[in-house]
This record gives sequence, structure tokens and C-alpha cells, in this order.
Amino acid sequence: MANVNAKHYGSPEWWIESGLSLCVILCLGLTLAGCGGGSGGQTGQPPPPPSPSFSVVSTPSTPAIAPGTSSTFQVSITPRNGFSGAVAITVSGLPSGLSATPLSFSVLNAPQTVTLTAASTIATGNYSLSLNGTSGSLTGSATVNVGVGALSNFLIIQPLITQIVTRYGSTTQTQLQTEPWGPGISSYLLNFSVMGLPSGVTASFSPNPIPVGGTTTLSVTAPAGSQWMQGALFTVVATPSVSVPTNSLTLDLVIAPPPGSIPDNKTSYLRTDDTPRSIVYDAAHQQIFSSDYFLNRVDVVSTSTRQLVKSIPVLSPSGLALTIDGSEVLVGSDSQQVQAISTSSLQVVQSWKLRPISGTSYGIQTPYPLSDGTVAFRPSGYSVLPGDLAIWNPANNSTSLVSMPSNLGNIACFVTAGVQGTTVLVASCSEPGVALVYDNVHKNVFRSPPFSRVHPQCRSQPGRFAVHHFRRHLRRRTLQLSAAIDQYPNSSRPL
Repeated sequence: MANVNAKHYGSPEWWIESGLSLCVILCLGLTLAGCGGGSGGQTGQPPPPPSPSFSVVSTPSTPAIAPGTSSTFQVSITPRNGFSGAVAITVSGLPSGLSATPLSFSVLNAPQTVTLTAASTIATGNYSLSLNGTSGSLTGSATVNVGVGALSNFLIIQPLITQIVTRYGSTTQTQLQTEPWGPGISSYLLNFSVMGLPSGVTASFSPNPIPVGGTTTLSVTAPAGSQWMQGALFTVVATPSVSVPTNSLTLDLVIAPPPGSIPDNKTSYLRTDDTPRSIVYDAAHQQIFSSDYFLNRVDVVSTSTRQLVKSIPVLSPSGLALTIDGSEVLVGSDSQQVQAISTSSLQVVQSWKLRPISGTSYGIQTPYPLSDGTVAFRPSGYSVLPGDLAIWNPANNSTSLVSMPSNLGNIACFVTAGVQGTTVLVASCSEPGVALVYDNVHKNVFRSPPFSRVHPQCRSQPGRFAVHHFRRHLRRRTLQLSAAIDQYPNSSRPL
């Protein structure tokens, strides 16, 4: 039986369907060709790189000035995406009673100093001005807020040890920190210089100038042909950019010959010129970090070459601790600061100024990194926050105290953390001895077995500590104190 729906060759229906099929095939071929399909297609081009640009920067960002005086701030540019040209800057939008010199200038590599002058009749308050930059067709601008009012003074914080030791033909670095002193506005710059250096000895500061509250690194270089010198006093001077008194600091310079140059001097050991306060070993990089407290630096020694690799300037370094992942060394100090040194780049990669606890200042004797990213330490200073364990959170720079039981009282003088960073041992250094374990995971304090006198020696195994147990005649034996306190069921009650 014949199919009534069949299309016959040459019929109108046959031509319509054939035309539609051919159209679909042609459109598909054009689409593939346009998308780069087939051997003759072309690959897509990458997007063009971003255009060069710049931003205008004021240092400090909010300069201060007192009525009837002058002050200065610096204007610089931050290039982006390969920008390298000079920028023409104009100052505009000055309020009545406030003038600036110069009003127009060009900035390339070095910053430009701008002097502000305030009329004696200008009212106390906050004012603003504009910095407009042009380089060819590129533009950039910044708004500078100026605080007008009474100005605070400032201090150069004196290091505990004011002696600078350097060798012939070498450079020694030390950090100097500033802080505001007294009421008033402290948003101004300090320019550092030195006076009284011996002939041939040079000094520099980086960065310089710095805002009040900032830190600068002093580098002292002795020439190769120096003479052995001790007790050479020189003065560091900080000159403010506003009308407040200058401040100075006197330091003691020692220039010493290199190791091995003195007759009968031993060369089988590494000279550090100071007794290290703390030492940590970085096994991944085969290097030792030692804190030279009196020299304001952390030395890095290679265990393979037994040579000093680098001296890193750190203000009054005390205890050292390797972070859980081994990427950084945390440095405690008496100046309420913690600094992080990268174990790979051997540079200070982050610095924290810890906040006072209940309005009280303190030092960080030794930091102990914990598994949750916090850091445990005992606030140093036997008359400051005694008997307390402190937990510091670097993420938000907050510090909290873990109150110790009354039987520990004011005699806590040793703190150490377990190798996994989950437990902290707090011990006394008097008799009868008291040792407590703080569980950082469950936030509980557990009692320990009794000791006559306890000195935590090291973190021997996960969950265990090695301690010295002192008896009369200085006899001692090493004990293992379980962090879980499982072997002391009668005293494992959380406090």
C-alpha cells in the first residue's frame, strides 16, 4: 500500500524540506568558522594590560598644626601598572586662615615637602585641602584632612641597653621607637639625624622621616680601617615637623675588630658579642635563631656552614618561638611588642604593639604559639599582672587573661606550651612547687601532682612535658607530667 505522506522528488514539498536542511548546514558551518573551529580558525587574543596610573599620597595622611605656627607634610606618588613619569601637583581648596607653600610642584621619585602655615585667629577643628596631580592625560587627586589645635609632645623610647656594637667595615642596625606624650594632636612627622659620631663612622635611618608612634631603623657603619673603640657617645636627634620641642637619645658606640684578628682568640666557635636570651632551631632551613637582647637584634646562624647568616634588628628581643607551621619565628620583648620573622626571607614580616591589659603595661617574655592561632605567654615583670597566664590573638590584636587558682598566687614564673599547641604548663619557682596545665581546647585548668620545686625543661612529646624536680643538695630527676592528667584521677577535676 502506498504511503500517502511520502514526498515525491521534484514536488514543492520536497524542495521546501531540502532548502531548509541546506540552510541549517550552511548556518552551522558559518558558526563553526566564526568560533575558530577547524584547522583554519584563529585563537582568542588576551585582554590588554591595565593602563598605567598613579595615586597621590600625603604623609602623614592627616597632618596637624597649631594656630599661629607652621608645620610640614610630604607629598609623594604611588605608580601603578608601569607608570614612571613626573606628576605636576597643585594644592587647592585651602580654607581661610590656612596657607601652603609651594602651591604647585612636580614629583618624580623623591617626595615633596609642603609647608602649612596657620593664622593665629584660625579656629580649632578639622579642615581639608586637595592635592591634584596631572601627568599627560592621566590625573589623580587626594583629599588631605588637617587637624588644627594644641599639639602633643613625643618621646624616643630608650632601649634597655643603649650600646651599639659594630665591627670594622660592617654595619649594625637597631630599631628606635617613638610615641606621643601628653595631650593634643600627634599627627606629625619626625626627622632623625645624629651628632657626635667618630670620624669615618656614618649613620642612616630608614624610613626617615616617620610619623609619631612609628619605628625607624638606625644603621651605623664603621670603616674598614677603624680603630678599636669603646665608650664613644653619640646623640640621636628627632626633629618634629611642627612647633614642639625636639627630642634626643644618647647611645654608646663600640667598634670591635672581626673575630680571629686578635692574637690567641679562639675561632672554633661563633662570636655573637652577647649571651642569647633565647634560641630556636629551624630544622627545615637548618638554621638557628638567637635573641641578642643587649644588642637589639636577632642573629641567624647556619648549622651547615656555622656562620652568621644575618642580623635582624629587633628592639629588646627576649624569648623566641617557632610557629606551628614553621614559617615564622615570633619574637617577644620587654617593649610590649611581638614581631614575626620569616624563616625563608629572614625579614620582619609583621609587627604588633600589644594593647595594655586593664590599663597596665607589660612585656612578653616568651611567646608560645597554640594550635588555634593564638599565642600564650606570661606577662613579664614580677610586679605586673603576677600569677596570670595571657592568651593573645594576633588576628585582632586582643589579649585576655586566664586567672590561675589561688594556690599558684603570685609565684607563677614559668610558662611553656605543648608541642601540638593544645596545652600550656604554668609552674611556680618556689617551694612547695605548684604546676598547672591549661587545656586551650576546652579552656580548663587542671591540677598537677605535687612537686617540691618545678622547672619546665622542654616539651618532650605530644601531651607531655619534661620538668626538673629539685630536691636538697641540688639533686634533680626528670619527671613526665601528663597533660591529660589521666594518671592522676584524684586531681583531674577542672577548676
